[in-house]
Amino acid sequence: MSDVLDTARPAAMFGLWSARLYCVQAMPEQDEEQQLGEARARVERMVERYVGRGRYCLNPDPVTVEHVEAGLARNLVQYGHWYCPCRDVTGDAEQDRKNICPCPQHHDDIARDGVCECGIFVSREFAQTHHP
Repeated sequence: MSDVLDTARPAAMFGLWSARLYCVQAMPEQDEEQQLGEARARVERMVERYVGRGRYCLNPDPVTVEHVEAGLARNLVQYGHWYCPCRDVTGDAEQDRKNICPCPQHHDDIARDGVCECGIFVSREFAQTHHP
């Protein structure tokens, strides 16, 4: 839910037009957990769809996949996008756009190392030779 904070008095004090500022209340702990759960489900669907296209595989290490998906979900809740958890979110929309998973640089990472920097997507060769 949102609370509306009326800023008319402070604005009038400074000779400004009156305005309303819409603020989002801090979510109770249960709501935050629910948000993370829903974000996690969205992230898992995105990852499944991307892997389903067939170019890359999901890392065969379930711990790596768990950590990366948790980071993607956390970033989805916090920033509204599934920014790669291995890269910093700067606040510069143009720069941060390059870090939305799957990021553009993951192709080069996988071609060079067999795995993207975050570790969630891997080449077929990597998946066949690296078992947890």
